[in-house]
Amino acid sequence: MEYMNDYDPKMIGKRIKETAQSKGYTAEKLSEITGNGIHTINRIYQGTSISTEYICQLSQVLGVSTDYLLGRTDDPRPYPAPKRK
Repeated sequence: MEYMNDYDPKMIGKRIKETAQSKGYTAEKLSEITGNGIHTINRIYQGTSISTEYICQLSQVLGVSTDYLLGRTDDPRPYPAPKRK
């Protein structure tokens, strides 16, 4: 089983930054959309402030899976939402 300690925060930050840029989001725009301060976004990009909360939030905003942001897959497609009964 893998734990968050097994991940490279700098790689995660780089992947988040590249994904945001590919979607046309500046750090300022991502800050506005997520409600996180610009300094927080920059720390995420640098890999110095990565939390599961940020990863989950950014995966939804960017339309990619958390596994993609974590580097567990190169397929950015989000998983389908579970069907409601």
